Parts: sequence; structure tokens; C-alpha cells
Amino acid sequence: DLATGEVRWEMETGGPIVGGPAVQDGVVYVGSDDGLLYALDAQSGQEQWRFPTGDGIWSTPLVPAAGGVVYLTSLDKKVYALDASIGQKQWDVSLGTREKIIGSLVVSQDTIFVAAGSRVYALESSSGKQRWPKPFQAEGKIWSNLVLSQDTLYFASLGHQVYAVNALNGEPRWPPFTTQGA
Repeated sequence: DLATGEVRWEMETGGPIVGGPAVQDGVVYVGSDDGLLYALDAQSGQEQWRFPTGDGIWSTPLVPAAGGVVYLTSLDKKVYALDASIGQKQWDVSLGTREKIIGSLVVSQDTIFVAAGSRVYALESSSGKQRWPKPFQAEGKIWSNLVLSQDTLYFASLGHQVYAVNALNGEPRWPPFTTQGA
């Protein structure tokens, strides 16, 4: 409670929680390393539903204000779209990567962007189909957040580089900026 500082409720999962919660329409969505996405009533903490993935969830779920869908990634190398009200799977897609997906998603209208390893993918939000002809390839793994501003996607890699990519076609806006390594 913001006024008193008292805990209103708490909920324990079957594993550590690495990513943060997402809140939309009075529901808290949180993934756990136990492989489950939980939907909890924001006022009471009562579990509304849970959805199992094939491995742990280290990312923060994405719940756009419109659409009634919750998107998430899992260490099982898949991206999921669920009905936000009942947790029923609408689609899932394997990115065909050897890398586990640890990062969070970002959305722009009808496209979801996700990083896995050193690649960034653009997926149709309604089906999970790839929107770009091929994923964008960075130098080094991408552990940073993806940031979308207008039609440009910004992110950094462990290869000491900052990127600006055209969100419409996956092409670089400018050559990557290389930071000074220690």
C-alpha cells in the first residue's frame, strides 16, 4: 500500500522470478523460472490462470493496452501469444535458434520485436510469422532492452556496439556505433 507501506499480498512461485511483472486491466502477469506464466488479480493477488511453457521464463511479459493478448518469451526458444483473460494459447513460434530467449519484447502496432542470441526478429503480432526477410544479425549477443522510437529499433550488444535498425524492413539505419571496450 503506497499510503501505509504495508504489503497487500504476495505470491510464491515454484522458481525464481527473473523478469518483472506486467500490469494491465487489473491483472498482474509474471513469469517464473518454474516455466509458468501467472495471471494474478492486482487487488487480491488471487491467481486467475497459469500457462506452462517448456522451460523457464526470464523476460517481462508484454501486454499492449489494446488487443487482449499477452506475449512472452521462454527459455524453450519460443515466443507465445496468449488470450490475456483466460490464458489460452493463440499461437507460439520457435525462432529456430540455438540461443535461449532471455530478453523482453517490444511491440509496434502489428509487429513484435524480440532478440535471441545475436539476432533480432520481427514477428506479426497476429500469427507469429516473421515479418522481415531475415533476422537482423548483430556482433555479439543482445542482452539489452529493445527500444522502439517511431520506426527505428535501438539496442546494444555485448560486442560493444549500439544499433539503429529500420523497424519496417530490418535494415540498419546507420553503421553500428562501437563503444570503447575495457
